[in-house]
Amino acid sequence: MNRLLLPACLFLAVSVPAQTTAAPAAPALPAPTAAAPVSVSEYLATARKDALVEARQAGGDYRYGRFTGLPFIKEMEVKVRNEGLDLPRNRYTLELKPRGFGEGRASRLYNRAQIDQSGQRVRVLLNRALLERYLLTVDLLMRRSMNRIYDEMIAVAEDRIKVLDMRKYGEDFDLNKVVEAEADLTKAKALALDARKEVEVLEERIAEDMAPRTFSGLDTSGLVDVEKIIAEVESSTYAVDTGHVYLKYLDQGLDLAEKRFRLEQSEGRQILKSVSVSYDVGERLDEMERRDEGKDFDMAQAYILEATFRIPWLNSDNIDLNRRKEDFLSEKEDVAKNRRELRIIMQKDIQDIGSLVSQYRYLMARENQVDAQASLKKYMQMTGVDPLILLSIKSSSLKNRLKIEEVKYGIMMNYIKVMDATGRLSRAPIRNHLSAAGEALPE
Repeated sequence: MNRLLLPACLFLAVSVPAQTTAAPAAPALPAPTAAAPVSVSEYLATARKDALVEARQAGGDYRYGRFTGLPFIKEMEVKVRNEGLDLPRNRYTLELKPRGFGEGRASRLYNRAQIDQSGQRVRVLLNRALLERYLLTVDLLMRRSMNRIYDEMIAVAEDRIKVLDMRKYGEDFDLNKVVEAEADLTKAKALALDARKEVEVLEERIAEDMAPRTFSGLDTSGLVDVEKIIAEVESSTYAVDTGHVYLKYLDQGLDLAEKRFRLEQSEGRQILKSVSVSYDVGERLDEMERRDEGKDFDMAQAYILEATFRIPWLNSDNIDLNRRKEDFLSEKEDVAKNRRELRIIMQKDIQDIGSLVSQYRYLMARENQVDAQASLKKYMQMTGVDPLILLSIKSSSLKNRLKIEEVKYGIMMNYIKVMDATGRLSRAPIRNHLSAAGEALPE
């Protein structure tokens, strides 16, 4: 075979899409209308309908409508007592348990703190659902892009095996190169298979979030360019937002712990434990009999007033109160610790982006220097060029592209994590940080 003909054929095989001449095809039947791809913004907006978010919202609505009790009264009970199974001779008692000094106000504040924390919990769950969808989206885009490169790597490996097979009767035939080429092909096919499985799993997960709407793929038009993300990160100074959903939730948890402590403190000041008023039908009947018999009688005997007092300094309330105070102080320490950890996480994500940006720029510079297509064309013009050299150049270019894709989407993932750590991810109005336009998510 002419030594120039083979390189030319290989160059066309790896660089130019195949074209065939065929007879005019019969008019195609109209294809069934497929469901339109889902935009990234539409998918991110499904975070508002996340099962955990809706479940918490339902519980929050119930809490808002709950009756908080009568003023100054903690509990109210009605008791019925009967002796000797004589049904008419019942004693009816109304028992009231008053609140301690300041307990009514402390109870209302505690209930209000519970409501506020429940509402903030909804926003925390929304933020988590949103972050999860962002990372799923970026992961899916990365797997799809890598899968396309794996397919190209498979084609190059197959062409390399074909070239080596054509030389099996030559003097320079090397069996080790054949084994190496087949190993590369097997590895590329395994990587492509794993990537396809990952894509299927991710698409199934997204389809669950989109239900009942049919999911037919993501529309990535308008996706932000990684260069824009790099420019924004390098030109911005990031700090944890004081209105961060996590921090507000922690602060409200601290406020709830303090209100609980104040409530128990007010309960400990209670002196009058209960007041009860009873009406004894049996006593009334006994007094009526004494009256009918001409004896002394007193109808007031049917009424009983009873008061119960507690002695605070002889009870174990102080131990419980001290334990509640310790819980409050521990909550305060946890809030300070979580604030610091949030700042550390944000700084680490920013540092990770910086490292990935350095890798990205190195790989892009290498891509520009290699310029594989130009190298292929240059070698095509040379007499006696080895086709394996052309395939080696193509393989090197694909490996570099693979690293570029990994680093590019790694930058995107860390950028989303920075948006989460700073509190911008779910700041109202909630925007699509993967969009070049940064539009608000649909309601």
